[in-house]
Amino acid sequence: MAYVYRHIRKDKDQVFYIGIGTDDKGKHTRAYSKNRNRYWKRIVDKTNYEVEILFDDITKEEALSKEVEFIQIYGRGDLGLGTLCNLTDGGEGVTNMSEEGKEKLREIRRNTIMPQEQKDRYSEIFKGSGNPNSSKVICGKTLKVFGSIQEAAEYLKINKHTLRNNLNGKNCNKYVLFYYKDYLEKGIDKLEEERLFKIKKVKEDLNQKRKNRIVSDETRKKLSIAGKGKVLSEQHKLKLLNTNKGSNNHISKKVINKETKEVFDTIKEAAESIGKYRIWLSSKLNGKHKNKTNFIFYNDYIKKEGN
Repeated sequence: MAYVYRHIRKDKDQVFYIGIGTDDKGKHTRAYSKNRNRYWKRIVDKTNYEVEILFDDITKEEALSKEVEFIQIYGRGDLGLGTLCNLTDGGEGVTNMSEEGKEKLREIRRNTIMPQEQKDRYSEIFKGSGNPNSSKVICGKTLKVFGSIQEAAEYLKINKHTLRNNLNGKNCNKYVLFYYKDYLEKGIDKLEEERLFKIKKVKEDLNQKRKNRIVSDETRKKLSIAGKGKVLSEQHKLKLLNTNKGSNNHISKKVINKETKEVFDTIKEAAESIGKYRIWLSSKLNGKHKNKTNFIFYNDYIKKEGN
């Protein structure tokens, strides 16, 4: 028999890993193991985490299926689809392995076959712009030219394989860096246009995938139960409070006093200016009760003035 588990980072109350384990007399040893990839280790170095068993005492086939399903729901971070540090799509462990995962396997093979002395010699010969096969890279904002992908990655303090995927179009190019040869051929304006089109296309495809994905009723129920009664950390509570407070709330609407022309960022601020409660003024502004006040939504006021 098998089980499915997830890891939740406590600083953000965010799921960051989905995994499965086989029957080990109810100890769930694999769920609590720390022998994982470097991205998982970077997260747990920053914060404490919680282990939650989602499904227990199920067949291995069911566990593999649920692993794939939950990874699709939360999305892999290395592909820019979500919060997970999983490097595969789940199921059999090597499905759709990311470039980082492939590179890790290549590194293991290199260390096994090639002596360190020989590796160092090759490394020195083909280092950075000294590599005859290296490609120059240019920054679209500053027009700074780098002798190789390695030099550009070190300047930005990012992984060179991540940058290579950006340059080759496997990922969205968020660093505004381009191959120098492409710059000479097309120019910055054309490359920037292609970059923005790629980002737009990826977002549209992602939204479409989310609309089309099929989540079983059993999984929906499990997610619903998992969310109930969860205790947020004080740090996370404070962050949510500050994010949704007053004018910081993305759904708040500005209000204007037609008589004084004073503009308020929220209904609450407008109501407090005359010693009333927010809910009292909200019912009038939203048409639930007749509005005999001097207040009106700022957008409605602008529309009327424009007409």
